[in-house]
Amino acid sequence: MTTPDIARPSVLIVDDEHDNIALLMRTFRVGFRLWVAYSAEEAREILSGRSVDAIITDQRLPGMHGTSLLDHVRATSPTTRRILITAYGDSPNVIEACESGIIERFFLKPYAPLALKSAVLELLRGSETAHAPVVLVADSEPGIVEGIDDVLQSRGLRTALARDLASAQAIMDAGSPDAAIVSTNLSGGDALSLLQTARARDPNVPIIFLTGDDPKTGLSMLEAGAFDFSSKPVRPAELGMRVERALRSMQQAREHKRLLSEATEEKYLDRVVARSDVMQRALATARTVARHDVNTLILGETGTGKEVFARIIHEASRRAAGPFIAVNCGAIPEHLVESALFGHERGAFTDARERRVGLFEAADGGTLFLDEIGELSPSAQVRLLRVLETREFTRVGSSEPLRVDVRVVAATHRDLQAMVADKRVREDFFFRLNAVSITLPPLRERRDDIPAFLEFAVAAFASRNAIPVPRITTNAVRMALAYSWPGNVRELLHVVERTLITRGSEALDLLDVTAAPGVKVAANAVNADLPMREALDPIIMDLERRYIIDALARCDGHLARTAEHAGIHRKSLYNKMRAYGLAAQDKAESG
Repeated sequence: MTTPDIARPSVLIVDDEHDNIALLMRTFRVGFRLWVAYSAEEAREILSGRSVDAIITDQRLPGMHGTSLLDHVRATSPTTRRILITAYGDSPNVIEACESGIIERFFLKPYAPLALKSAVLELLRGSETAHAPVVLVADSEPGIVEGIDDVLQSRGLRTALARDLASAQAIMDAGSPDAAIVSTNLSGGDALSLLQTARARDPNVPIIFLTGDDPKTGLSMLEAGAFDFSSKPVRPAELGMRVERALRSMQQAREHKRLLSEATEEKYLDRVVARSDVMQRALATARTVARHDVNTLILGETGTGKEVFARIIHEASRRAAGPFIAVNCGAIPEHLVESALFGHERGAFTDARERRVGLFEAADGGTLFLDEIGELSPSAQVRLLRVLETREFTRVGSSEPLRVDVRVVAATHRDLQAMVADKRVREDFFFRLNAVSITLPPLRERRDDIPAFLEFAVAAFASRNAIPVPRITTNAVRMALAYSWPGNVRELLHVVERTLITRGSEALDLLDVTAAPGVKVAANAVNADLPMREALDPIIMDLERRYIIDALARCDGHLARTAEHAGIHRKSLYNKMRAYGLAAQDKAESG
């Protein structure tokens, strides 16, 4: 009998994009040992010192394609399972690698994390490298330990054996097992401390205690958090069934936790691109604030993602299971603000034909997000201030106070401190809202995030329309970096969608930024951080495209007349139109 290393299948993740690595690490964080490399060279260095059960790599890596890395892995470690993630499934390199067996599985972006995890597990099972569940058996009587070991191994389980508390603790320290069978009479200390250690590491690990004849001991262990107990003498068949039930419970609990995590984190956190230092700090503040039940104020221009951050705070807080209610205060008519926020009784005013529950009452136990809080009138601020202080209010037309348990997250694009100075916002109202504030910078001040937002927008468009992910050209990235994005992230997402719809969805090249009403590429759109050529070329190209569109309209679509008007050769005009994705349907000259 040997005590196995309590290891999980090891997975090496290779990608130079921090957001992609974060998603993969969340996907494989339960049940796996993870290694991370940001380049093929770093991955090869890791593999030179250890073996891994599977490698997941992106195709586009610094210095070497993912297919070349997987070819190296196949040659040096043939038992390692090989998975490629790529946005270019029709690439000749990828097709050849699939046909030659270099790639065992490949996933097109955007991919479903759960499907990727299932594929890895399937590969590991096929290669017999997946580890069976590990059960810690801790008892001071050798005969009992050996008997339980035989029963569990006959059921295909692995065992880690301990004869005293210190050995059991060492096994726990090496890595939490999937379940444990522990005698209450374990020598060397109090067996209950082992339960506390296990639950601190992973609250889902089930512990079955072996007790004497007194059922009170078992019941006290259940009250302390044990999964089950069994009286001695041990009945092997019955104990085996208890262990399998415990393992099923553990797996269901972990899967539920993983699904809940994916439903929250992927829905909201993955919508936040935070490669820039300023956004990393904002995201860290949001996660910290979520752990404390305080009013929070989110500041930032329109389109910077204030509601997304409010949802992140809600989903990462103890209120995640409660409602998240969002309201735009600027959209509520002044005479209906109190009714909307606090509700009203039947007959409270004209047209109040029935009782109405207000937003505070609807958000009880959860989070109320008050967007554009600076639009509230001073009188509405007074009513809201009292609720912020006491969490108590009355419906319009009622004298009965109601109490609610609500976290308030407010947001605005206005300068509230200036509004306080101008007496448009009450000072006490401002300070009550502003227990903690998070400022989201405009997109023009976080240009490190722009290329990633392009990737996110293109992938989202492809997912919604069930098409391959369009290619993003260097020209599109340069143009995005040169533009000022007055509408921030919201404008970028709309521009990408509009461009792919109007100019075809095979590639994102020229961004249709001028189609938005009131938006112009002006001098302040130039990014002076870039070399002059890189900063000006995209703007000049867009202005040239606009000129051609206007000239064609002026010349009624006649190419020859338009070329003459522009002072260029007709063939040059045609080539530019083709490059800019403009239809070249010449009209016959008349008269």
